[in-house]
Amino acid sequence: MNLREQIRNPNPSRQVRLKAFLLECEVEYQALADALGISKGALCDVFSGRRPVPKHIARLIELGIPAELLPEPPAPRFKPRRPAPVPEAEATGAGFLSKLKKAVGL
Repeated sequence: MNLREQIRNPNPSRQVRLKAFLLECEVEYQALADALGISKGALCDVFSGRRPVPKHIARLIELGIPAELLPEPPAPRFKPRRPAPVPEAEATGAGFLSKLKKAVGL
């Protein structure tokens, strides 16, 4: 199925609508890739959803591409780090120096 047939489809996919949008606006893939600082192949990977990098998708939205035409960025794979707990001795002031002062009588 060629692009013209895909565009005439009453229920086109997100990628077909994205291609149609870029054709209507006369935007070239290379110009978008240059604006993002990535290669044309990497941009195609973003558009297809193989590598939907959140910062690239945010930049494409800033450049005027509707968010509904872009893939959803993946959820983070790892939980954000929590700060390390403070050891009880440091929190209560019962560290080495305070114990030494008590022992010496200061």
